[in-house]
Amino acid sequence: MTQYFYTKYGEGQRRGVGWRDSRPFAQLGGDLRSARAGDRFSIGFPSMGENPVEWTGASLVLTASGAPSRPVRIEAGYGVGQTDMRPGGGGRFFTASNAMRGRVGAPLRINGASYLQLAGFRVDGASADGVVKFGPGLSSDVSIQGFSARNVGRVIETDRAAVVRNLTVESCDAFAIARGFARFWRLEQSTLRNLTLDANHVDLGGPNVTQLIAVTSGSDVTFENIQLRNAVNVRDYVQGDGLVCERGTRRFTVRNCRADGMGDGGFDLKTTDVTVEDCSASACKYGLRIWSMGRNVVRRCVIRDPRRYGAQSGACVEAHGRADFVDCQFQAGAGAAIFRLTNGGEAAPALRMVGGSIRLDNGAQLVIGDPQGGVELQNVAVNGQVRSGRYTAASGISG
Repeated sequence: MTQYFYTKYGEGQRRGVGWRDSRPFAQLGGDLRSARAGDRFSIGFPSMGENPVEWTGASLVLTASGAPSRPVRIEAGYGVGQTDMRPGGGGRFFTASNAMRGRVGAPLRINGASYLQLAGFRVDGASADGVVKFGPGLSSDVSIQGFSARNVGRVIETDRAAVVRNLTVESCDAFAIARGFARFWRLEQSTLRNLTLDANHVDLGGPNVTQLIAVTSGSDVTFENIQLRNAVNVRDYVQGDGLVCERGTRRFTVRNCRADGMGDGGFDLKTTDVTVEDCSASACKYGLRIWSMGRNVVRRCVIRDPRRYGAQSGACVEAHGRADFVDCQFQAGAGAAIFRLTNGGEAAPALRMVGGSIRLDNGAQLVIGDPQGGVELQNVAVNGQVRSGRYTAASGISG
C-alpha cells in the first residue's frame, strides 16, 4: 500500500513522495495501470488561486481492482504541508472547454474494476460521456464522494454493457446540467444520497432531454436526501425529469428527496415495488408518476403546485398503475389536478389514499383522465371535508 502525490507539473525530484516532491499529473494515467490494492493517488492543487488541469480527451483508465479492506483511492484536493490534503471549497480543479456539446471523453473511466474510491473532484465542463464512465463488464464496491461539477453533459455515465453493483454516490453537487447527473443501464444494490442537482434550465434541444438521474434496469437501490431542480426542455415536446426509473427496475426506495421545477416528472417511477417516503415536489408538470401494477407505496409525501408545460395540464400524481398513498398532502391550483389516470395497457390505474389531505384551489380537479381508472379515498380531508369513497374522472369534484 503506497501513497503517490501529484501536482499539475510536478515538483522537486518528482518522485511522488510528498507535495514538494510530487509527480506531474500527466504521469498519473500510467501509474494507475499498475495500481495495487490499497494504493492511494492524491492530486493536489494550490489553496491560494486557481491552477486547474484542462482535460484534453485522454482518460484516466482504471482496470486494477482493490480489495475489500484495501480499496484503490484516487482523490483531489488542496495540498497542505508535506502530505496532508483538505477538500476543495469552491475552486476548479479540472476544466474542459465546450464539453457540453463536444466529444470530450470521460476524464475517469472504470473498465470492470472494483473496490475503488473516487473523491474530491471539482470539474467545470464535461460531455455527455460524464466525468466518470463505467465501461463494459461488472464494476462493484465503488465509492464516488465529494464531486462538484458545473456546465456538464453528465457527471456519471455507463456503457450499455456495464453492470454496476454496490455503488455509493454521496455528498456531490452539480449545476448547469445538460443531460443529467447520472445514467445507469444496470444498477444493483446501491445507494445515492446527499446530492444537490440543479439543471439550471439548460436545454440543448432535439433528443437531448434532461433526466437528472436515470436507471434503466436493476434492483434494490436507495435514493436518499437528493435535491432535484430545474430540468426543463421545451424545444420539442416538453420534457425534463428529476429521477427516472424504467420498467426493468425493482424494489427501489426513494426517501427524503425533493424535486422542483421539472418540465415533466419530478419522480418518474416505472419501478415494480417502489417505496417513496418523506419526499416532496413543487412546480413540476407531474410531481410523481407511478407506472407499474406492483406493490407501490407512497408515505408522508407533499406535492404542490403542478403546472402546465406545453399542451399538457399538470397533476400532483400521474398514474398508469397502482399505488397506496398514506398520510400525504397534495395541493393543485387552476388548470391542474391532483390525480391524472392513464391506462398503461396492463389494467386500469387504481390508487388508494389513506389519511392525509387534499387542497383544490381555483377550480383544480380531483381526478382527470381515463374514466375506467379510480381513486379510493379513506378518511382524506378534501378542502377541509373528510371524504371516503371511490372517485373517478366522471365524479366531477373540483375546488
